[in-house]
Amino acid sequence: MHAANLWLWASLAAPSVGVHTLWNLGNGFELTVNVDSNLLSIAHRGNSIWETVSGQAFLSASAGDDEVLAANGNFKINEVDRNKCTNQKIRDVTIKSWQESGNDHAAVIQGQLTGCGNATPHFSVAFWVPSKFPDRVAFSVNVDPGTSSDVATKLYLTYRSSPSEDFYGLGAQGSFASFKNQTVPIFSREQGVGRGDQPTTLLENKDSFFAGGDQFTTYTAVPQYISSKSRVFHLTEESSAYTTFDFTNPSAVTVRYDALTVGGYFMQAENMLHGISMFTDYTGKMTALPEWVDTGAVLAIQGGQTKVNRIINQGLGLECPIAAVWLQDWSGTHSQSVSYMSLNVSRLWWNWESDTTLYPTWNEFVQSLRDQYNVRTLAYINPFLANVSTKPNGYRTNLYDEASQGSYMIQNFTTNSTSVISSGPGLDAGILDLTNAAGRSWFKDVVLDQVWSANISGFMTDFGEYTPIYPDTQFANKSIDPFFYHNAYPREWAALH
Repeated sequence: MHAANLWLWASLAAPSVGVHTLWNLGNGFELTVNVDSNLLSIAHRGNSIWETVSGQAFLSASAGDDEVLAANGNFKINEVDRNKCTNQKIRDVTIKSWQESGNDHAAVIQGQLTGCGNATPHFSVAFWVPSKFPDRVAFSVNVDPGTSSDVATKLYLTYRSSPSEDFYGLGAQGSFASFKNQTVPIFSREQGVGRGDQPTTLLENKDSFFAGGDQFTTYTAVPQYISSKSRVFHLTEESSAYTTFDFTNPSAVTVRYDALTVGGYFMQAENMLHGISMFTDYTGKMTALPEWVDTGAVLAIQGGQTKVNRIINQGLGLECPIAAVWLQDWSGTHSQSVSYMSLNVSRLWWNWESDTTLYPTWNEFVQSLRDQYNVRTLAYINPFLANVSTKPNGYRTNLYDEASQGSYMIQNFTTNSTSVISSGPGLDAGILDLTNAAGRSWFKDVVLDQVWSANISGFMTDFGEYTPIYPDTQFANKSIDPFFYHNAYPREWAALH
């Protein structure tokens, strides 16, 4: 995670850097570098789209490993910053060959970070206009930590904003609209129940570690924002380390990135709607929902075939159009106690085959809803595989056993076995290792044979945020750092489907 990348460019030119130099990035974009004041700015056809802050280093780094406390998909991160660099010195700016650039070149700024204790990190920052996206500027930052005993482990990128600028986005965030004056972490996790409101948060935390969450815990954290000035910033898909966006300075944004190499894009849109369109040019655009979704209600029901039939008949008898039913309990349920209340909650069996008690004729039942009522069926699935050896009404296949034998789940190298994830009392499971090609292929067959084969019309693909990051977590791809990969897992899980 913290290893410095090698910069393997062939230098085309290395002119001496004056106090104030201008570099053509292509397609009307120009980079201005003022070495004496450590100032950078990027303009497009004369209009500024990005610039650093006068009197403040645009790049910094610090030592120390962030502390992560985790249980049941709840992650609490205590940030650790030692010997944060206080300044920087630009050594040179050169034009380098760059494969992804529209004009095959990038402007590369190199220098040294200072005031870092005993460390003397060097840095490189590259800017270019991508051939795939000629309406924006891409960047890549690399910090070489050096050989100090207290080496840098993370970097900070700081640039100018406006005191009147509001910031939106950063994934599925529920507590604020604009994030002005906030510091927002980017880390996928259980979003929490209560999220700071009392007494709910306190009660949830009593039941399970950090289960109440806080104002920024979210399943879907995305390192991207769009501002009220129609400025768009986002990191690349490959830049998946833990990140925070600090908007507390009225005139600056600081991105704290928990690794030493990061990439991203700056964009200036015509308006905010155009900014969203520019962003989805990179991420891909959501396809339109099928027409049947708009033909009636989609009812979420639990309780089995008899109950589903009864509710459908009641609805249709009241002339309520029904497009589909979502039956997340198709794989069976069991009770789980909640410690702060004298009650049990219903949890699902994660074995991805139909339950013989609730849905004894699942395939035929799904088809009958379609034929008799023109009602479609939606199911449920997640990347967990629960050990169903204690399931009261039995099972046809124990997918946990199959995946364990094939080492298809994320491993614990201390025990040399599956890394068991707990989701409360009586619910222990492994999680599919998406870096294992054989495991992915096996799971695809499971989904085709045991989920889609019933002629369902879709399903909820839940979870992804539980990916373990313990010191002894091990993936099939042993080069992967669990802390770095954690944020990538939800995207990989969606891509699998």
